[in-house]
Amino acid sequence: MQEITVHAPTRIDLAGGTLDLWPIHQLLPYKSTVNVALNLRASTTLRLGALGEPSSLHSSDQQLRCSGSFAELSFFASPPQAAAILPLHRLMLRNLWTAELPPLALSSTCTSPQGAGLGGSSSLAITLASALGRARQLLDGTPQVAGAALVAQAQDIEAHCLHTPTGIQDYWAAVNGGITHISYPPGAPLIRCYPLAQLPELQDEVLICYSGRSRLSGINNWQIFKGMMEGNGVISKLIEEIGYHSEAVSQALLRGGWQELLGHSHKEWQARRQLGAGIETEETQRIDQAAGRAGAYFTRICGAGGGGVMALFVPKEKRQQVAAAAEAAGGVILSAGFTEQGVSI
Repeated sequence: MQEITVHAPTRIDLAGGTLDLWPIHQLLPYKSTVNVALNLRASTTLRLGALGEPSSLHSSDQQLRCSGSFAELSFFASPPQAAAILPLHRLMLRNLWTAELPPLALSSTCTSPQGAGLGGSSSLAITLASALGRARQLLDGTPQVAGAALVAQAQDIEAHCLHTPTGIQDYWAAVNGGITHISYPPGAPLIRCYPLAQLPELQDEVLICYSGRSRLSGINNWQIFKGMMEGNGVISKLIEEIGYHSEAVSQALLRGGWQELLGHSHKEWQARRQLGAGIETEETQRIDQAAGRAGAYFTRICGAGGGGVMALFVPKEKRQQVAAAAEAAGGVILSAGFTEQGVSI
């Protein structure tokens, strides 16, 4: 075994983020999550070293590196602020490798901006778990997990790293690619994956724009989660509205109804933006207003808000002028498109 390299996509959400946190979806009469995989990928490369050599962990996009024995690298302090650098890498090593196995060099990169709200850390978790799993399979025959088992594995390890609840939508986008629809019957989520041809307008009528400000992963979702569990009436009413429009988005997806989908995605976002003062920022509001004046249908922030990447929904014929207006307002249009390629080894 010379080298193992794993790639996985990130995603933008069309509706139903936060509803993928258990048990929020079980408290709602209507609920769905719909997202689309984005070719701003996370990647992990694993190389085995010779016995006696130190192992190493490296993140090129974060410009962080560390090396040492298995015991040293798999150490994880708690709470998170006391942890050493690259805590997700360390936790993956601790849970999915052993001291008896050969030393390794584990190197990762993510092409989405840090704090983008595109599920980059979850996509990274999928690539780390997949690389370590494939190496174990080749070295000692340990069965490699896939599908729901891989999602559960990555989700549990990332929740330990973040010390907050983690939803499932980001992992499924990374695993499957394409358009993901998650519904929530009692017992277990139901995952459906559709080709991009189900919504052909996606490629021509969506722009991906970085607002210039990173967001803190999971903070807004945690506040919403707490509000729901504590019976906050305002938050509960807004989440129910989000659930209703997310279910309508999923039905529009099944019919291939782009304009209907846009209408409910917009209404879902109108409810979501009321969940907290930190969801929108001066930067995202400025880009939203500029894009609207240039002819965009609407814009929405990806993920939990507070900065990061925005999806701009625009008529095909106004694509260039909306892009120019968003950049004049301080945004950066990313060279990104949608992909049907999920995790690949």
